[in-house]
Order: sequence, then C-alpha cells, then structure tokens
Amino acid sequence: MGRRRDLVLLVAGMGLSAIGTHVTFIALPFHLRHGGPYVISAVMMASLIPVALGGPVAGWLVDRFPNRRMTVWTQFVAAGAAIAMVFALDTLPLVLLLLFVIGSAAAVTTPAVSALLPRLTGEDDATSGYSALATARSMGTLAGLGLGGALASGPGVRVALAVDAASFLALAAAMRAVRAERDPRRETGETGETRETGDTTAHKAAHQRRSGSALAGLRWLRADRVLFGAIVGLSVAVLLAVLVNVADVYFVTEVLRAGGIAYGVIAASWAVGMIAGARLAGQLRSDRTLTVGLFGCGIAMGAVLLVPATFPTVGVTVASWLVGGACNAVQNVAIQGLVRSRVPDELRGRAFAGMNSAIVTANVLGTFIGGPATVTLGPRLVFVTAGIGTALSAAIALAAILPRLGAGPAVTPVATRSPVPAAPMDPPGALVRTPPAARPPA
Repeated sequence: MGRRRDLVLLVAGMGLSAIGTHVTFIALPFHLRHGGPYVISAVMMASLIPVALGGPVAGWLVDRFPNRRMTVWTQFVAAGAAIAMVFALDTLPLVLLLLFVIGSAAAVTTPAVSALLPRLTGEDDATSGYSALATARSMGTLAGLGLGGALASGPGVRVALAVDAASFLALAAAMRAVRAERDPRRETGETGETRETGDTTAHKAAHQRRSGSALAGLRWLRADRVLFGAIVGLSVAVLLAVLVNVADVYFVTEVLRAGGIAYGVIAASWAVGMIAGARLAGQLRSDRTLTVGLFGCGIAMGAVLLVPATFPTVGVTVASWLVGGACNAVQNVAIQGLVRSRVPDELRGRAFAGMNSAIVTANVLGTFIGGPATVTLGPRLVFVTAGIGTALSAAIALAAILPRLGAGPAVTPVATRSPVPAAPMDPPGALVRTPPAARPPA
C-alpha cells in the first residue's frame, strides 16, 4: 500500500507538471511566432541544450544525492524561472536564459525520477511503473495543449507561464509527500568503504573511484552493445523525426491551409495516441520485445510523417498523429525499460542521464536543422525527408541489434556489480519527444 501511494503521488505530480510544460510549449511559440522559424527554433532548443550537454553532471548528482529531495529543489528552481519569465517576455535573450534554467532543472529531474521509480514499484514491475508514468505525462500533455491554446488566444502567455510555475510547485509538493527515497549516500556509504566482493583492497578502491566518476554511466552504456546500439539508433531516428518540429505549424497553415483550431486538434491527437501507446507499452518486458517495440515504432514513425505529406488533409494528419503519439509513448517506455534491465542500480542515474543526453542532443540538432530546412525545402518536403530517413534508420538499427540480444556487455564495464539481467518471465521511460512536443518533461 505504501508503494502504491508513492507511485500515485509521483505519477500525479508528473502529470500535473506535463500540463504546465505544454501550456508553455503552445503559448510561448504562439506569442513569438512573428519572429520567424529561427526564433521558434531557438526557443525550442533553449530548454533542450542543458539536457543534452549536462548529462554527465546531472547523472552524477542523481547517483550521489537523495533523488526525491533533489527533485523537490529542482522544481522550486524551475518555478522561479517560469515566474521570472512573466516579467521578461519583451527581452528574447532573457527568455532564452530562463528556458535554459528550466531545462537544467529537467536535466536532473528526468533521470532522478527514472532511477527512483523502481523503488516505488519493485524491480519486476518497473515497466508497468514507466507505463503509468508515460500515461500520466500523455494525459498531462493533452490537457496542456488544450489549455495552452485557450490561454494563447485568450488571457495570453503570461497566464500560461503562471500556470507552468504552479505545475512545478505541484510536482514539488507531490514529491515531498512521497516516502520512498533513493539515497546513494546511504546505500554506498559516505566513507568510501567498498563492498566485500573478494577483490583485493587495491582493486576495490580502483573500482570505487572509477564507478564514482560522472562518466561511469556513459562507460557502461558504451560497453553494453545492445544499449549502445539502441541509443545510437534511436538518436539518429529522433534527429530525423524532429526536423518537422519547426515545419509543423507551417505545414498546417500553408500546406493544409488550416487555422489555429486545426493545429490544436492535430497537436491534441498526438497526445491522445500517447495515452493509448503508454498503456500498451506496459506489456513489453523482455529485452527482445522492448527492442522490437522501440524500433518497430520507429519504422512506423517514419510512415506517420510521410503519409500526411503524401495525402495532405487534416483528417489524414490527425489519424497519422494518433498513430505517431502511440509509437512515441512505446519508444519512451521501451528505452527506459532497456536501461533499467541492463544497468545496475548504483549507475542508473548516470545511465539514464547519459541516455537522455544523447537523445536530447539529437533533438537539439534536428530542431536546429529544422529551421533552415523549412526555409529551404518547404514544410511538405521536410516531412517527406524526415519520414523516409526515420523509417530507414530505425530498420537498420533493429536489424543490427536483434542478433546481439542475449549478449552481455562487450567488455566488462566499470561498476561495483554486474548488470541486472532480464528476469525469466520477461522483465522490463523527449524521453523521446518528437512532434509536436520538443521540450523535455518538466
């Protein structure tokens, strides 16, 4: 009962936070849209860059300090930045700086929540926990998109930012009420003592120094051939898919010749699809099913982007976005499940942060390229290019990784214990955010 209570609090808090994130995601670009694609691209990248570049530091913090308590403090920081933005809307550089602060808070919060969640569910039910978390985020996304559109066309972006600040505070309150904690200091010992594993004293000391490094999680991901291939393949697919993030609004207005209502309906259909996909993803438990789900959905994602460009109607786009949202949610849960399954607990903060960093770096690069690509190629051709590239990259990754499943790390990673193997009964996470949501979870 205690675990269930904690999980409900965490899931509810993340859902409320997602509402605020997407209220701002809709209202802020709408407010700044007259600045052109390059301004929209800069706004999208501002909160992604700290996640992309700060992965090693964020992961080290998560594997060093109490995760629940640290999440509370990061939400206070994010709320302060959102409130400050209310008074800084007329100064674009300051807006970008404050978005950078919010992204920095997300860089810590996302791996902290991912690492903490198995303490609330138990290891065997972690995939179900990630599925519940993805469902809450998807429902929050749907509510936030609708509320953001209403606020953008009514009270304005300042009210939207106030709602975002309140959502950060709601997550902080929920996390304060959670009783479970992942405290690496208590579990590994502040004194630097090593576990009794039969190693020599010198060998154990070397293990501890290296496993305590901020880069230890990245080393583990690089050494595990399945995880390395999955993260590289997913990052390439994300880079290509998010080319449409900047083109999206122009595709709706110039190619579909639709207005704000259609844009909101299309955006909401992605979130509806994510709710369904998140529930289905909870059934993926073995490394093989997680991998097939991850890249099978990547192939489908390519079709999702290609079909509306081939048959440019609002109805076709809405139907495609429903499928795309479901695929996006499955990818989120699948990559989290793979990392949890193949990384030991003491390295999970750094491993989740490293994975987030790689995927968000791809998101940043794709968003950066999306601005000039939209200007040069036009929105329709950007959709075609992104669709073909995403499907091909996912298919190549799936073909390369499937033969490696069942194998352990290619070399012995630096850690204090072996990877957590898949349980006999098929054990088991923007993080892959493709259109229309480019910002990381709050």
